Amino acid sequence: MANQEHLDILKQGVEVWNRWRKEHLGIFPDLTFADLSFADLRGANLNRANLSRADLNRANLRGVHLRGAELGRANLIKLDETLVQTNLPWAANIRRTRHMGDFTNWKNHGDYQKGLNRLLRDLKAST
Repeated sequence: MANQEHLDILKQGVEVWNRWRKEHLGIFPDLTFADLSFADLRGANLNRANLSRADLNRANLRGVHLRGAELGRANLIKLDETLVQTNLPWAANIRRTRHMGDFTNWKNHGDYQKGLNRLLRDLKAST
């Protein structure tokens, strides 16, 4: 279970959260099993946070800092647009380890086929 104090601070907004993180550098936030679905986390410092099994469905993670964060079994459904649009290292890592294809241009058959072929290639390489 998530540390309720950490969750309460995060729910006050990113500005409050980031200020708290600067004041408590030695604390690694515990947000395990936290329901962060639809949360606006743009620019949040989630470095070294435990987000295991957290629900991040449709959360806005643009500009989020996730260096060293634990994302094991986190719900990352509907993050594809954010993951494709950002160049941050954590997003590239998720794209690579979660085998998320780029299907943003799904209406264009050629682009869709290219994304599907890349995803299938990555899945085959990981087995």
